[in-house]
Amino acid sequence: MILLPDFVESTFRQIPLLKAMGMEVSRYDGKNLALSFPLALNVNDKGTGFAGSLNAATTYCAWSVLHLLLKQKGFDLNLAVVSSQSEYRLPVTADFIAESSLPSEETVAAFIAKLEEKGKAGLMLESRIKEGEEVAVYYQGTYVAFPKS
Repeated sequence: MILLPDFVESTFRQIPLLKAMGMEVSRYDGKNLALSFPLALNVNDKGTGFAGSLNAATTYCAWSVLHLLLKQKGFDLNLAVVSSQSEYRLPVTADFIAESSLPSEETVAAFIAKLEEKGKAGLMLESRIKEGEEVAVYYQGTYVAFPKS
């Protein structure tokens, strides 16, 4: 299993934007991932969360939960988002947490089976950022795992 400190270190090396955004891993249990970010580093001209930062946080959180699963299963593949959509429902007014979970065990098993059979597979993932108890940002993206060239 990949260690989270190694994951964070490689993230900051490969995607310096996330270090500049102040990303920290809040929680990871093998199925659910939460990444925290300080508002002060991700603020817009209105004093609320900058949409670009919110989108980067949700996009990366979903990518990461799948990346960590693939590493745990022994895969060394490229992983890319091929389509996505974000909804900005409420302003984000404080430090925030992007959360993403793997889909059902059946969906993950079908994804892994296709990956083993075809060498390439796609999976739709969701992320969210809450403002209090309400979803402020909802993200949905399709990710594809494929061989490294």
